[in-house]
Amino acid sequence: MTLQDQTLPALKPAAVRQAIGLLWTSLAIGALKLPLDWAYLSSRASVAFNAFVIIFTFAVTAFFIWKIGQGKNWARIVFLVLFLLGVVPFVLIVRPEFARSPTSGLLSTVQFGLQAVAFFLIFASPGKEWFQSRRG
Repeated sequence: MTLQDQTLPALKPAAVRQAIGLLWTSLAIGALKLPLDWAYLSSRASVAFNAFVIIFTFAVTAFFIWKIGQGKNWARIVFLVLFLLGVVPFVLIVRPEFARSPTSGLLSTVQFGLQAVAFFLIFASPGKEWFQSRRG
């Protein structure tokens, strides 16, 4: 490996760029879905609590997407673990969500799908190799 190879970062594969776009799109859908869910959320908890949870969740999600975009392997692993921890709650809440608002349920399902495809792209080749090459 030459000095030039060591100083030039590997180009981000198209699959990783697509995954990052899917994750940002998923986050944007969450923001669009918020007005649809607000009446239900505010009936379950105070406005202050909901605002805190929503802002915290969006900030943490944006942080992980940003770090994944920078090629941080730990970020894609931690974000995958958080996604997997959310699968069971998603399965349990999506049906009642469809009952309350079909649009909200559909948007939640689209979010889930976008995230699942994004994780496939960053954990399959060539995304996997790009993240592994950046660990050093």
